[in-house]
Amino acid sequence: MFKHFIVLGSSYSTGERIALDYVDVDLAIFNKISKLINKKNDKYTISTQIITTDTKEWADVVARDPFFENVKLLKNEKEFLKYLSKNEELTAVDVANYIIANYECSHTRLEKLVYFCYADYLCNYNKKLFKDKIYAFKYGPVVQSIYKKFKNEEKPYKLNKKFDMPIQSKILNSNDGMEKLDSINETLNKYKSCTANELIALTHRDDTPWAMNGKGEKEYKLISDKDILKYHKNEVL
Repeated sequence: MFKHFIVLGSSYSTGERIALDYVDVDLAIFNKISKLINKKNDKYTISTQIITTDTKEWADVVARDPFFENVKLLKNEKEFLKYLSKNEELTAVDVANYIIANYECSHTRLEKLVYFCYADYLCNYNKKLFKDKIYAFKYGPVVQSIYKKFKNEEKPYKLNKKFDMPIQSKILNSNDGMEKLDSINETLNKYKSCTANELIALTHRDDTPWAMNGKGEKEYKLISDKDILKYHKNEVL
């Protein structure tokens, strides 16, 4: 019989449960490792479990207890900590996934909602919601990573509602998470009834960040935070 000492955590950036598996180690060593991981990532919750199987294989753990199905087994503590550290940084795709977990969106409407979430947060808190770049395209501001990921989507889409909580957890566990989630929800409540064309019209007004950066006539013209801070007031409802 083999005793598996297991450290469990969640990677909100990938939507996976993650684990480290120590087989037949000394309990004191296992506790020391668990405390080290907790100390380095005190804003995240990890759990520990002990299970006995007939072999050293992880597959035997899964066979013994279905709780461990779909848990990603990692190689070492460094990799485990790397997965946890990704939870701290919010991306534009995270924001987009949160939106389409709650609202049906075309690609164009999603682009504009993500942009307004960014612009509102920047103007209210003078901080970036995410690091992704924003450009002036023909139909308004476009977040580079959202365009790359969703540009080939032709039909309106919406994520399964079951993904809402993991994505919400990712936002909450990012830096300034509660502040960011409140701001995102406030923005979405403000613009949730707007169509894609209505959102485009807002960004196409005079003296908006988009208008001040070439109106999409120059390919990949970057819209700076400075311009958003100065001109976003001209494109709000």
